Amino acid sequence: MHSTSILSLALLALVAAVSAAPQPVFTGEARMALFAKAHTPATPLFKRYSGDATFYDVGLGSCGVTNGNGEHVVAVNAAQMNKALCGTCVSLSYGNKQGCAKIMDTCPGCKSGDLDLSPATFHVFNEDSVGRFQLSWSFDPNCSCMGGKGNSGNIGGNGYQGTVTTQSADNSNQGQNQSSNNSSNNSGNNSAKPDCHGRTNPYRAFLASPALSGSLTSAGKQVVEGLARQWDVQAAYDCPGSA
Repeated sequence: MHSTSILSLALLALVAAVSAAPQPVFTGEARMALFAKAHTPATPLFKRYSGDATFYDVGLGSCGVTNGNGEHVVAVNAAQMNKALCGTCVSLSYGNKQGCAKIMDTCPGCKSGDLDLSPATFHVFNEDSVGRFQLSWSFDPNCSCMGGKGNSGNIGGNGYQGTVTTQSADNSNQGQNQSSNNSSNNSGNNSAKPDCHGRTNPYRAFLASPALSGSLTSAGKQVVEGLARQWDVQAAYDCPGSA
């Protein structure tokens, strides 16, 4: 049987909670490439959004991290923001200009699709005098727009500098900078729990099985973990408030 078919059956068995006999899978990067191709949706997992881009005075964000105006961070509109998105990168475009930033805060006054940018990120596209412009953006959970620097499951990762600020839950609803515990640190959590729609992350189920994931190379494991994070971020967006 073709190796891709074997991998597909193995994942289906895991998702259905059916035990499968150990198989020699993913022993090299070439097979990992086949896995990624076979199990990544044919259409992009994250659609592009469009909305108003503004800028704000950066400080302690709702993700519990203090950032500065010189860092490439954004505040996402309240309708789309979920604490599980903290630290996730967003790819930005305006005309022929491209940019990248990390989600570190919530913008309560923004409409769905809008982003509030740090001054450093805003200046990639326009001067302060512009004030507001239409920006196209999409989620980039693997931070490929930063050259892979950073990690959606690690808000203290590379790609920006910030200091973690601990704040009690009693103070979590004060202003725009609503503090929340970082629940996006799921990159090391391989449990495959159903989301609010009953969907189970097949990539985390794969990683949770020693019989299957034990054959992964280090590079191969990173590929599967990246796919698992993509699934988690989409689930967080589909199930707001459930994280």
